[in-house]
Order: sequence, then C-alpha cells, then structure tokens
Amino acid sequence: MMAASLSGHDGCIRFLLEKGAGVNKAESNGFTSLMNACQNGHEQVALVLLDAKADPNQARPDGLTALMHAAINGHEKCAVVLLEAGASNFLMALINAALRGHIRCARVLLKQKANGFWRSLSEIVRWLLAPLLLAFAVAMYFKA
Repeated sequence: MMAASLSGHDGCIRFLLEKGAGVNKAESNGFTSLMNACQNGHEQVALVLLDAKADPNQARPDGLTALMHAAINGHEKCAVVLLEAGASNFLMALINAALRGHIRCARVLLKQKANGFWRSLSEIVRWLLAPLLLAFAVAMYFKA
C-alpha cells in the first residue's frame, strides 16, 4: 500500500483496499498511505484513500499531517482534496506553504478557507478588542 501510494498507482490502491488493506495503517515512522500520496502530489490516490475513509487528520508523531505534507511540497490539488475531506490544521499548512515559497499552494489554501478563517479571526478580534478599547476609554476618562 505504501509503495503504491508513493508511486501514484490508484488502481493498485483500489485492489489492495478491496483485499482488506488498512486505509489508516501507519509505518513505524508514522507515515500513512495518504501522507505518501499527498507528499508526492498524487491527487487521484488521495481521493481513492479518502473515499475509503482515510483519516485526513491522522498525524505522525512529530505532528505532520497529510495536509501539511501537501503544503510543504506545494501540491495544491492534494491540499484542496484534503480540505474538502475535513482536514484541519489549515493555518500550519498555509504557513509551511508560504515559508517554502509555494505561493500558488498558499493562495489555494487561502481561497479554500478564506471565509471561515477571516470570520473566525474577526470574531476573535471583536471579542478581544472590544473590552480593551472600553478599558482604554474608561482609563482616559478618569485620567482627565
């Protein structure tokens, strides 16, 4: 399964899954077939694995997930597939794509998650900033 996902052989993956191969089985280093596929830009393999209920948020011991592997290597199509399948850790993937100069991948990540991300950010700012501004206004009023 690992070799097939690494090489992008989606037909072989389908066959192995039909024979009972574990879709979320990890190697000793924590790599899964989904991580291998996404690290190497094999979108079709990722789709087959996700259809078979591969966990898009399964992480290696160091915390890297399939989405982060896709972003680190600039594979925006795999990143989109993973986000649509419910992958989290969007922000870390975005940071990794940008740090490695994968601008197209970073744009795609932002485009996919922009509405939810900015909505969440604006909520955070609103709830943090409002009390600070109020405290500042009160302090300025009593100081004068």
